[in-house]
Amino acid sequence: AFGIYYGVPPSRMGIEKGILEYVNDVLRNMRYRHLSLLTLAPDGDMEATGTTNYSHVGTATLSKAVLGVTMGKQSLLVATTAASSGVALAVNLPVTSGQVYDIVVDCLNGNVSQTLTMAAYDITNSATIDSVSTSAKGQRYLYLQVTIPSGCKDLDVRLTDNMTGVTYVWYDNLSIRHADATEMSLPSWFDPITCTFEELWYLG
Repeated sequence: AFGIYYGVPPSRMGIEKGILEYVNDVLRNMRYRHLSLLTLAPDGDMEATGTTNYSHVGTATLSKAVLGVTMGKQSLLVATTAASSGVALAVNLPVTSGQVYDIVVDCLNGNVSQTLTMAAYDITNSATIDSVSTSAKGQRYLYLQVTIPSGCKDLDVRLTDNMTGVTYVWYDNLSIRHADATEMSLPSWFDPITCTFEELWYLG
């Protein structure tokens, strides 16, 4: 929709608004659809400021970046200097034996000779439940479906590479979903006070 105002200047003249200000007023009050990742991983969409929701594995440095983004505005950049180094969740996820989880993450592999690995790790029993790897260069994703083993009470997801020198990997959209769940917490940014019915419907 648009409006034509006779005699309105292109920019502000004294106290009179210009056409550009009128256009900006309309844009600010329009509704926009925004895709958001629903995940059990804190900051799974990598949109939060800082990296406090993640911890380093081995010799790794974590930061946010604009390369390797598949949805949103930023990704998680992991710089490593030793093999089997990378990133893990800062807070382990509480789980129950027998539950099934789908785990997927987008990754950008900048080195054709390195292998990226995503592992579901049983914190309680100090054991890897399952893992998947890729050595393909470029934008890829890693996917696992895991069944929580007997006695496991806490789950971690670890993303590592096998290079011994300085290596950079970009991760985005870490999705951890209970395969049989019928309910799921909304993203931390969701505000039920200001959210409209249309926005709530679009999320779910």
